[in-house]
Amino acid sequence: MWRKISREVCRKRRVKGRDFYDFVWYLGKGIPAHLAHLRQRMEQSGHWERGRPLDEADLKALLRRRFEEVDFEQAKSGVLPFLRDA
Repeated sequence: MWRKISREVCRKRRVKGRDFYDFVWYLGKGIPAHLAHLRQRMEQSGHWERGRPLDEADLKALLRRRFEEVDFEQAKSGVLPFLRDA
């Protein structure tokens, strides 16, 4: 799940609907985020200050900010081909 979250938080270009689809699947299964690994990936990509702790509240704030920027119609169009019953 950390990979999907990293993509959602860090991607600045066109949103990928498949990433959201997978993200929702992980949430539905109750699979927790691996915050330490996510922090390392974000530090490596320059999206998080090195050595700064990352907790659940930080992650939620990052996701809220990202979701506010998303064109969900665009994301939906990328997922529709994968759905049997849209």
